[in-house]
Amino acid sequence: MNCPYFPVNDLVVPWPHSLASSRDWRRDERWQDWPTETFGRTGWREPDEDELTRHAYLMTSSWLAFPLRVPAGLPPAPSGPHDCVEVAAREAVAALVRAMNAVVAPVIETLERS
Repeated sequence: MNCPYFPVNDLVVPWPHSLASSRDWRRDERWQDWPTETFGRTGWREPDEDELTRHAYLMTSSWLAFPLRVPAGLPPAPSGPHDCVEVAAREAVAALVRAMNAVVAPVIETLERS
């Protein structure tokens, strides 16, 4: 059975150590990292046009791509129209999210500690 390919895009990561620990490449420019959301929301965003006219940005990210194997606990497909499709669908989504989190969560936890 083929495993579906699951990409996770734009995982914001810290600057590589070699860039963060050196000032040589900056050439007296105050480089900015990813801007964060404002107005009570948390998260990363791209700089707007006004910000790009005032600052230089180095916004590093990683891209995870991995096979998503059929997880344990995946319910069987409903056998007919009288089976509760909604319950089976919710169980399937929950099992797939657990499988994805098992791959992605350790990466994010490691980045948060760095």
